[in-house]
Amino acid sequence: MSDLWHQTGFQNLQILTLGGCSLTGQIPSWIAKLRKLKSLNLSYNKISGPIPTWLGDMPHLFVINLTQNFLSGDLPHELGRLPALIADNNSSDFVLSDNIPEELGQLKLLQALDLSNNNFNGSIPDDLSRLLNLETLDMSGNHLSGGIPQSLTGLHFLSSFSVENNDLEGEIPSGGQFDTFSAASFEGNPKPCGNVSKRKCPSVKQVEMEQPEPDDSSWSNILSFGLGYIVGLLG
Repeated sequence: MSDLWHQTGFQNLQILTLGGCSLTGQIPSWIAKLRKLKSLNLSYNKISGPIPTWLGDMPHLFVINLTQNFLSGDLPHELGRLPALIADNNSSDFVLSDNIPEELGQLKLLQALDLSNNNFNGSIPDDLSRLLNLETLDMSGNHLSGGIPQSLTGLHFLSSFSVENNDLEGEIPSGGQFDTFSAASFEGNPKPCGNVSKRKCPSVKQVEMEQPEPDDSSWSNILSFGLGYIVGLLG
């Protein structure tokens, strides 16, 4: 098998496109041997299982497209080690889970990041603001919560942005490219506010008025929690 591998010249392959080929099973491990691979397209297949961590060790890989498969598990943090990556399309069928890895912020050359239609939860990592070459960012169709980081307004090349159909809240950032995005980019989130969403944000005074005055019982609850936490550590 190893002789056949060298005779066919597969080890020099730079572009592998197998999109729409009805492939099943997991992402094959022999791809890890393609050390000169620059572009990997396995989109629109029936591939299942996790995204392998060894993809993070492909030194020349600058395009990964795994859109529309049946991948499961977490998005590997190891993908943050890909120095040449400029496009990462991992839109799937509501199966990738866990938080969006903050290590993706290390991909300085990344121009397109598509994480749409998965099961990502938690907050949007502030580290994504380090992707200064990013032009497209799609995180729609997930379970993301919390606010949209204001730091993302520093992405001056960002021309396409979508966080539709999540559970985000708080004021939508303003300034930079965010002033060019329409309300459609934020639809399907029940709580965001600001000029774009046409939902007025509560003023500081309103928020203060809504805060209940602490009574004796609430202070005792805080004290009990604190003591319980200390006892737990000591125990």
